[in-house]
Amino acid sequence: MIWQFNMYVPLMFFSGAVSLGVGYFTLRRRPASSSVALAVVSIAGAIWAWTTAFQLASGTLEHAVAFHKLAFIGIDAIGVAWFVFAATYTGHQKWVTARKLVILSLLPVMTQVLVWTSPYHTLVWKALTMNAAGSSAILHESPGVWWWVDTAYSYGLLVLGIVLLAVILFRELVIYRRQVTALLVGVIIPLAADAIYTYGAPRAEPVNLVPALFAWVGLVLFWGFTRYQLLDVTPAAREFVVKHMSDSLIVTDTRDRIVYLNPAAEELLGKELRFVTRKPIAEVMAGSPGLLAAHRNGGEYTSAGRPQEREYEGRFYEGRVSALRDSHDRVRGNILVLRDFTDRREAELALEEAHRGLEGRVQARTAELRTANEELSRSRARLAHLLSSSPVVIYSCDPRDLFSVTFVGDNLESQLGYKAEEVLGKGDFWVEHLHPEDLHFLTSRTGILEKGQASHEYRLLSDDGTYRWIHDQARLVNDGRGRPVELIGSWLDVTDRRRMEEKLGHSSKMEAVGLLAGGIAHDFNNLLTAIGGYAELVQARLAADEPAREDMREIRRAVERAVGLTGQLLAFSRKQVLKPRVIDLNKVIRSTEEMFGRLIGEHIEFSTDLGPDVGLVRADPGQIEQVCMNLVINAHEAMPQGGRLVIRTANVEIDARTVGVFEDVPPGSYAVLSVSDTGAGIEEDVIPHLFEPFFTTKGEGGTGLGLATVYGIVGQSGGRVTVQSTVGRGTTFWILLPSLQDAIEEEAPAAPAPVEHHAGSGTLLVVEDEAAVRELIARVLRLHGFQVLEADGAQAAMEITGKHGAPDLVITDVVMPHTSGPDLVNQLREAHPELRVLFMSGYSQDKLDEAWRVSNVRLLEKPFSTDSLVTAVRAALS
Repeated sequence: MIWQFNMYVPLMFFSGAVSLGVGYFTLRRRPASSSVALAVVSIAGAIWAWTTAFQLASGTLEHAVAFHKLAFIGIDAIGVAWFVFAATYTGHQKWVTARKLVILSLLPVMTQVLVWTSPYHTLVWKALTMNAAGSSAILHESPGVWWWVDTAYSYGLLVLGIVLLAVILFRELVIYRRQVTALLVGVIIPLAADAIYTYGAPRAEPVNLVPALFAWVGLVLFWGFTRYQLLDVTPAAREFVVKHMSDSLIVTDTRDRIVYLNPAAEELLGKELRFVTRKPIAEVMAGSPGLLAAHRNGGEYTSAGRPQEREYEGRFYEGRVSALRDSHDRVRGNILVLRDFTDRREAELALEEAHRGLEGRVQARTAELRTANEELSRSRARLAHLLSSSPVVIYSCDPRDLFSVTFVGDNLESQLGYKAEEVLGKGDFWVEHLHPEDLHFLTSRTGILEKGQASHEYRLLSDDGTYRWIHDQARLVNDGRGRPVELIGSWLDVTDRRRMEEKLGHSSKMEAVGLLAGGIAHDFNNLLTAIGGYAELVQARLAADEPAREDMREIRRAVERAVGLTGQLLAFSRKQVLKPRVIDLNKVIRSTEEMFGRLIGEHIEFSTDLGPDVGLVRADPGQIEQVCMNLVINAHEAMPQGGRLVIRTANVEIDARTVGVFEDVPPGSYAVLSVSDTGAGIEEDVIPHLFEPFFTTKGEGGTGLGLATVYGIVGQSGGRVTVQSTVGRGTTFWILLPSLQDAIEEEAPAAPAPVEHHAGSGTLLVVEDEAAVRELIARVLRLHGFQVLEADGAQAAMEITGKHGAPDLVITDVVMPHTSGPDLVNQLREAHPELRVLFMSGYSQDKLDEAWRVSNVRLLEKPFSTDSLVTAVRAALS
């Protein structure tokens, strides 16, 4: 390749670097919804500039044309991205929905197709030639019809975006106009320069320098970011907030003339903005001298009386006047915010009147209440003596104040750790000690005045800092006239009962979710078998240079990724096919220790602490490695700034006295594998959901299947997984697998001997209830020379064998409606004892137990490829 140098090449490279830097800065530092589109504009400018630089440096027409085609990627992206940014920035998101964005991109996509197929037509260029320009050769293009269409379309989108910004330029407050001005200045100059160059004006340069002007765009945008907080809050967002304020907002200029009212202020004044714009505030609000004085002097304002003017009559207002300053701290006017507090003021007046009326009645009742209180005190003493040893704490409240405890049993301290004086007379006891999620009790408790009794359960903070579940049973005690005189209640600690209910509910939920996930994964395995198989057949028929061959390859890759996902679902639901054997946990960890060290990076200190003589366990070593991998990855992500990761193994004996993290594990001997980190830790309310499928705290970056897979693999291996975490201090996961007594470590099974691939012969009976899978199997096997009979179930299979005799091989699904695959084989072997059988299934080992009880059979796991199908059939026949 021949290269040439001219003065424009470094200029273009510099412009591309500036544009790319601004695009990266926009994505990293500006989280507004419109920032992505603006970043695309900058990045597209960088592509245009750099491809132009390579085009100018190319010494041959072939290479110059290639880089010129690449430049169209950036050129076509600028118009669409700029329009999307302008619409989003100005609050017109409905113009850029996903569907409309696809429509906007159709013409640029067509342009890309035409550009790259230009040797077959002259729609984009009539001719591309290299012309001498000083010491270098410059690519010269003769535009075709489509070139003008694409240019006009891009200009249209750019101009439409400029119009949207220009509209809000005149609608926004002056303090925010500089943001929009920076955007308009940044884009209009290169647009004007490109228009001059495109439409044939006299050119001062032999090349199009418009890509270089994107350095100007980047510098102007960077100035807008740093100086005017560009994209921090867009005008559309500010306008939404101001319009939906419940408070009245009035903006005046430096001459005390009204320049803006929000809808609440228009309702207050009874006048629309267009009728009072540029009118002095003293004229518009002449009936409120106190407010005008506050406006002149600044500070706070509260109406002292009831204004008599129509728009203020009968209302009270409070507000604050603040100076409106621009980025240079120059005063541009004042902002007056008014809040209507009429309802609050009238409630205060009514309360004052009620207090004056009640004062006399309270004094009249004082003597009577004193006598009643003395008798009540004696009753409390007797009640406290009788119930001091009860597990139920008895309390009472005055029915006039349902939250002020007037009596509580002496056993309160033994139940909740509080002394009686800490509760008696404390009207805010419930407010301060209720769990935040149970505050609804404060409102529901008042219903006892109507019903006479109530029962509640809520969490109450005990003296040791833990929340205890309390069953609160209360009823009203009435006098002879039916008037309530006391509320009697009881507190019973039901924490243990609730804990057991929650564990049972969580266990039931996980079991139900597992059944659902397993069923879905099983059905998907059938679908993936059909999709992948037919994709292989189509790909095999395509020529090596056929473009669709790559499409088929992508379909197969997607099937492989989906197979991995269904595998995770089957792992969680404990329905995957395992290959368990007796293994040494320490050996499994040692075999993967080096891989884990490379995986987590040097910023994390990694070590292992493998206990001696750790008991052997029965598990699939590959799945145990997967468990460790998932936990190590989670620990790595919890320590982005570095930390310490330790994998330990040990023996542990669980018995009835075991407490703490292992309290839910059945008694027995266990080999324990733990993964501990010093990362961010896990919130307490997140821990109960950790092992649920698709639950994730990683946003769009997580699938929520990592820990669900761990849960399923460990459970299917007969073990338990539990977690303990402290926020800010780290997390430890424990994997407990039952230890095997007097067991001998088993070696990995040898790989099966290869099967020769020769033309097939013989008659095969395929029994599968899924039509797509059955037809695929039959088609593949026929292509390999076999005679194939098809049956959609056990009944059809029996009819076929009765008519055609025993086939050389029966290929049947394990799980089918009505009659299972093993039952079908047992029936067929009554007449044909030597019948060869190949089972197919995507279900777990427990579902295959029935199949393995049938002798002389092989298993093909779903989903499978066409090659693995043919290999399994030939192995079964051999």
